[in-house]
Amino acid sequence: MVNIKKLDSNMLKFIAIIAMTVDHIAWAVFPGYSTDIEPVVLHIIGRITCPIMCYFIAEGYHYTRNINKYTTRLFVFAIISHFAYVAASNSFVDWKSFIPFYYGDIFNQTSVIWALAWGLVMLRVVNSNKIKNNFIKIILVLLICVITFPSDWSCIASLCVLQ
Repeated sequence: MVNIKKLDSNMLKFIAIIAMTVDHIAWAVFPGYSTDIEPVVLHIIGRITCPIMCYFIAEGYHYTRNINKYTTRLFVFAIISHFAYVAASNSFVDWKSFIPFYYGDIFNQTSVIWALAWGLVMLRVVNSNKIKNNFIKIILVLLICVITFPSDWSCIASLCVLQ
């Protein structure tokens, strides 16, 4: 009889790391948006990463002991990773590239961590007992979508955290 191991959180993290590595290798080997079959398949594999990250942000929301510290850590990491993301991007020109919208690009201004951190805020807003009015919650969710739109994966990552 075959012993099949359960898919636990460590296995999911390992899958996300491998998928992200495959995606980054695809960007390095096939720069730009190639339509050849090899880079497309590699990027499809890489797209597994974001839903897994979104899942773990939501899990962190439910299981953390201190939601404020968790939120702060995500935003600090988002700010730190912004510089690495921009420096490694195709749109890097000079130090001014680190300033969002300086060169007029709309998409991919910063890493997905920005959207994930705001996804956590979105989850907090929707589940908040302090905000009684659902209309205000909807407006805040829409504002978060606008704030996260220029990041990698746009507001999709934030909304996936909410899901």
